[in-house]
Amino acid sequence: MATRYLIDRQLTLLADGQDAGALPCVSIVAEPEFDDVPFVAPLYKNAMKSLISTENTYLDAFPDCFIGSVAMPDRADPANDPYHFAFFLDRKRLLLLDNGPLCADALATIASSKPLHEVTTVYCLFELMRLLTKGDQKYLSDYEDAMERTEEAILGEGLSDTSQVMLAYRRTLLKLDTYYRQLTDMADDAIDNENGLLTEDEVRLFEQQQRACERLMDRVATLREYSVQLRELHQSQIEAQRNSTMQLFTIITVLFVPLTLMTGWFGMNFTYMPGLDEAWAYPAFVLAVAAIVVAEIVVFKRKGWL
Repeated sequence: MATRYLIDRQLTLLADGQDAGALPCVSIVAEPEFDDVPFVAPLYKNAMKSLISTENTYLDAFPDCFIGSVAMPDRADPANDPYHFAFFLDRKRLLLLDNGPLCADALATIASSKPLHEVTTVYCLFELMRLLTKGDQKYLSDYEDAMERTEEAILGEGLSDTSQVMLAYRRTLLKLDTYYRQLTDMADDAIDNENGLLTEDEVRLFEQQQRACERLMDRVATLREYSVQLRELHQSQIEAQRNSTMQLFTIITVLFVPLTLMTGWFGMNFTYMPGLDEAWAYPAFVLAVAAIVVAEIVVFKRKGWL
């Protein structure tokens, strides 16, 4: 069943069958009920169904209306499919084609909050779009805090699952960048006002929305650069860790080179070798080996290799 609101100074929920009179109204319908909507021409219905199935943020101007769609990423889990809806807009009606609760919840919030400044379908759509991006600056700030914690984990050598975390960052920021760019393009198309449907004041509303989306887009661009820096930091830490390991192996190898030489020397099969028949030969050999190892360790420490 369609949900309808009367667009007055305050959005007012209409009962089933109640006439909106001369005032504009906004309706929310699901796809199974959409074909029964009488005031949307079949051409426009096909366009809206196409838009909602492609999950794209878009606006198109027709001679007597605007048709568009919004695909908003899931903030809780950006890997999920986006929330999406399509809309039809003329001077009398705003129709929202939504198979989920997104538009219903948003309009309920608008209805229970402040009065509308203008009694028009365009202003109602503007308030809806503004509500959808209202908390995004805080969301991006929280996202930056999470990235800073990841940076601290990298510097603290907590590298076990950092690669997957940074991959999720890049994918999320790419989705958000696409979303804000499409919102900016949508506002730009509305500002062009090709069909003359919008008044000058309404055009300024979308200019305001465009500036807000551009600020969000700039913030996402900054975070994308930060994610690149995190990746480079992660790679440098891995390289440093690998170099440290190789340095340890090299030091161990160098420590045993003199010992290997000595054991090879005294392991040669000669009939007579001086000292082999003496009782002190083996202890002297052990002491010489220990002295060489200690001397090497002292030298390595003075060189800063240990």
